[in-house]
Parts: sequence; C-alpha cells; structure tokens
Amino acid sequence: MAFNCKVFASALALAAALGAAGCGSSDKQDQPKGDTSRVVSARVIDGYLVRATVWADLNGNGELDSFEPRAFTDNDGYVSYNPLTETDYCAADAGTALARHCLRLVGVAEDQSVLIRVRGGYDSATGLPFKGMLTLRTSDLEPGQPLVVTPLTSLLAEADAEAPSTRAGVDSILDLLRKAGIIADAADVGADPFGGQLQLFIVTQLLEAIDGATGVLTKTMGKGVPSFNPDVHSQLAFAEIMAFVTKLTDADFIASLKSQEAAEALLNGFVQRVVTLYPELSSVNTSALVAVLAKRISQLATISDLVRNLPLEQLSEQERNALARSFALALERVRNNPNDAEIDNLIAWLTNQIGEPALGDDVVELGGDDVDVSLLINASIDPNSNTLSAQATLPADVRSVFASVVNTSFGVSVNKSDERGAALVYVSGDAGAAAGMVTVCVRYQDDSGDFDTGSKDDPNGALLLGGNWSLLDSRTLVLTVNVVGGARPLMIKGIGANGGERTYRFDFGSDLTDWSGTAPTAFAPGDVPTNDQECRSVLIEKFGPVS
Repeated sequence: MAFNCKVFASALALAAALGAAGCGSSDKQDQPKGDTSRVVSARVIDGYLVRATVWADLNGNGELDSFEPRAFTDNDGYVSYNPLTETDYCAADAGTALARHCLRLVGVAEDQSVLIRVRGGYDSATGLPFKGMLTLRTSDLEPGQPLVVTPLTSLLAEADAEAPSTRAGVDSILDLLRKAGIIADAADVGADPFGGQLQLFIVTQLLEAIDGATGVLTKTMGKGVPSFNPDVHSQLAFAEIMAFVTKLTDADFIASLKSQEAAEALLNGFVQRVVTLYPELSSVNTSALVAVLAKRISQLATISDLVRNLPLEQLSEQERNALARSFALALERVRNNPNDAEIDNLIAWLTNQIGEPALGDDVVELGGDDVDVSLLINASIDPNSNTLSAQATLPADVRSVFASVVNTSFGVSVNKSDERGAALVYVSGDAGAAAGMVTVCVRYQDDSGDFDTGSKDDPNGALLLGGNWSLLDSRTLVLTVNVVGGARPLMIKGIGANGGERTYRFDFGSDLTDWSGTAPTAFAPGDVPTNDQECRSVLIEKFGPVS
C-alpha cells in the first residue's frame, strides 16, 4: 500500500515508502503535567524496530502532527518501559537521552481508545529501514505492561475502526485466524515472531506483499488522472485484505495463491473496485503489471506454504531467524523492483534450501550473528548456490568495528552523481559504556533535497549536530541527532574492511547508502568543532572543498 504522510493508514500499512525523513518529527512536546497523564508502554515488532517513531494519532489523520506526543523505540523495540533492562524512560529523573523513549499522553480518559502509530526505524533482524506504518488501537494502557504493535494489530486496528463501540470486529477476525491455525488464542496476537510465531510472521508478510501490490496498482492507475483521489486506496485495499483474511479459514487458500492465476484474480478484484469508483480509469491497461505482481505474490505464497509445512517447533532460533530474513529479503527486492530478474533466482534458491526434514546449510547460515542480509539487496543470485550466505557474511574486522567506540572519531564520505557528502562523527562517553553523547559535523547534498546543508552561495555549507549514541552490537551504532524541527535517528553499520579503510551503510539521506570511511580512532577534546564554521573548515581540510 503506497502512503505519503497525509494518507490515513489502512489495514497493514507496511509497504509504504515513509521513512522518518520527510514527515518531520520532534522529540520535544509541550505537555502539561497533571493527574490525567497516561504512559503508553509498548514493543514494536516487524522484526524488532529500532528507533522507530511511535506516536498517538489523536485526530486519526495518519499524520504526525506537531501537537501529538511521540517517542523513539529503544534498541530492543520498546517505548516507555523496557522490561528486559528494567529501564523506565518516563521516570522523573530520566535525562534527555532516556526521555526520547517516553510516550506520555495528557488529557486522555482511562477508558478512551487511542490510535498508536509507528513508522520509520530499522528492522534489527535484517538491518533494513522500515518502510511502512504499524497501528494499534487500544484503551488498555496499564503502567509497566508493554503492549505489542505488529502487522496483525494493524489489521485489527482498522477492523475496530469499522465498529468503534464494540470489539466484535476484532473478535471475528481473531476467530478466523484461530480456525486457520495461525494463532492459538488472543494472547498470540502480539506474540514475538522470532519466539516461535514464525508462521504468523510469514503470513503477515504475505499480506504485506498483497498490500504493496495494490499500492503499486493504485499509483499506476491514478497517474495522469486529475480526478483520482489516492486516499481511496486505503479503503479499497482494506476491503481486499479483509476478503483475504476471511478466506484464511480455507486451509488450501494460501496454497492456492501459488497459482499465478489465483493471484491475478485477487489483484483484478482490487482493480475492479477502483474502476467502480472511478469509471474514467477503465481505460488504464493494468494487465501487464497485474501479471508481474501476481507472479511475485505466487512466488512468495510458495515460500509461505513451504514454511507453514515445516516442523516449526523443532527449528532453532538461528533457523527461524534465517527463514524470516530470507522472506524479508525477497519482499524487499519485490518492493524495490517487481521486475528484478534476480527475484526468480532468489525464490528458486529458497525453494531448494527449504527441504525436509532439515533446512539447507546455506539458508541456515543467514540466521547467524555475523550476517547482514542488506548486502544481498542488489546481489546476483545463483539458485543452485550453496555459498549465498557467504556474500552476506561480514569480514572479521567489520564485526567489531565499534567494539571500542567510546571517545573515538571516524570520517565518512560519499561522492555519487546524485549524492555528495562528508561527515566526522565524534563519539563520547564513559569508558566501557554502551551509550553516550555524539557530535556530528556534516555537509550533504542530494537530488531529493532531503537534508541539504549547502547552497548555491556556499556549496561547502556544513552543520554541527549534537545528539546521543548507543551500541546495538559491536558493528552497529545507533544515533539520534538533533536537527531543525526535532530529532533524527540514524543507524550506521560497518559492512566492509580494506586495511585501515572501512565501508559504512546508513540512510543519511532517504535511502540506504554506502559511504567510505576510516576505522574509529581516539580524539582529543580540542579536536571537536564547536560551531558550524569550524565544522565547515575541518571538513574542507579533511575531505577537500566541494567544487
């Protein structure tokens, strides 16, 4: 489902190209203190989402408005309270760095239903930016009792919107999911997909694929038609997804989608709904696009069916992670380009690897801690390969690039036709700490204008940004930097090493980008720029001027 920041989220609003950038976010809100304040404790799971923006959509418009309270998820996907570390981010003595993770509502009645929205952030399982929106509708805000926001709660939230005064709509869907054997009881709705709910994870990912396909069709059909209202897509897609869910009671339905003809029928049903509302779109030829998208759905359904038939309770955590990462990789490549010729090879490779009674060694290796599946986003794939995981295995020097990151700095730069930038990152903190303060000196320009620091008068324009850092693992640094209008999360991952040189991957602009850089080295306090002009000068000295 294709969304922008002004379109109301529908059932599984997961295929949206929404990142944290472009919609604006501030971690500072004017919230009066009083007895009516309520804390929202939650964990966000589509994989675990790190530094996702979680907010209360008080007016239900799908936007993050300036008056709406918001927070960032922590390294484990929690807001407000992390039971794993017993950290209360809303404590009165919580500092700025911790308070960024506190979601507090003011003036919300005890029995009032609230829409919790999630967008942006990074999937800790795959290392990929989260490109969708998740939703939870709830009035159950018990202190210290984290709720769970998942793709399935998004579906239930929109169902509840159809019957706001009752839980009948939600309960009916839960009944369907139980009959289909996808969940055992209501408690499993929020279950961790990496803790034994792999089947549920795969099914919701398949729903996402269908949702994304309808979004592509909507965008194509509405192109060049002034009267077309893209907002209608959320309603139409929701109707199609609900129709899909009702069929989950048929044990053979997901298997039936392995047929491209069945997938085409599903997508053509959506097209007909659009044409019914907008007859002028009847002349738009969608047959070729439907065929491509249906092929991808049928391929993903094939993998889904294979996974559903595995003895999931006997799989190890690494095996479950491997299957989830593999499926997410296939879906990501479909999102990026449904005409990607390598998707056929990827699906064939997965089919070969998902055997009985055991999984292939190559796919199992993708579940390891030294693997970054984002390295396979653009990779060529041999369907008969037993070494695909090796392409995603990180060099030993990269795996520990940030292991001793406290009080070190490193430089990064990129110089492409559509993106030019350089930055110096200064990481400060107590010896052995896993979090602290960060200073980033940066200049940047890209064709989207998402975060340009320069101008025609001064292409070397630079900004000095402050913020916080935390260590996700020994090769992954998570930053929250203060920019105009609020805070911005960044995840920096080491992915390559060549002597003293390093390659880092992050989304400083609006997409994943590889920047060349240096390994972290110790710095003296006097080395850190103190203002934009000093920042500009030091970047010119280290990286040269922008011509």
